[in-house]
Amino acid sequence: MTGLAHPHPNELLAFALAEEGEAGRRSVEEHLTACAGCRAEVGRLAETLSTLEAWPEEEPPADGLARVLTTVHDAAPLVPRRDDWLWPVVASLVGVVAGSLVIYAAGMLLFARPSFSGFGLAALVFFGIGSLVTLALAPMLLLELQARPQRLVVR
Repeated sequence: MTGLAHPHPNELLAFALAEEGEAGRRSVEEHLTACAGCRAEVGRLAETLSTLEAWPEEEPPADGLARVLTTVHDAAPLVPRRDDWLWPVVASLVGVVAGSLVIYAAGMLLFARPSFSGFGLAALVFFGIGSLVTLALAPMLLLELQARPQRLVVR
């Protein structure tokens, strides 16, 4: 090996493809005279390129595009079911109503206690708001995460 740095693999590929400029080609040739590893790599690249050039080119079927276009044209778009939005909304409403009743009952029990303070009221309000938001959004988020079957209708 010479004191020269190894060329980048892309430079060796460009050399094997004869796409390297004159200055780059001379630099790679100079390196190849002293570096057996890079010479072997260029040999492997040249062998691979000659194998690819000898590979027979395959033609697609004559009616392939027409068959694909016919299939795509005949296929109806995915049709969402009309009640897809209904269950998340109903579940959220049920959660909010149930949560509101629980929070109302807890508030009434706490207000009946003589030691209930303004801090306790603020905590109950923040807890209630957070709970209601969570109860409203959680069912919709869970149902949104579920995989829905794709329905492609072919006529």
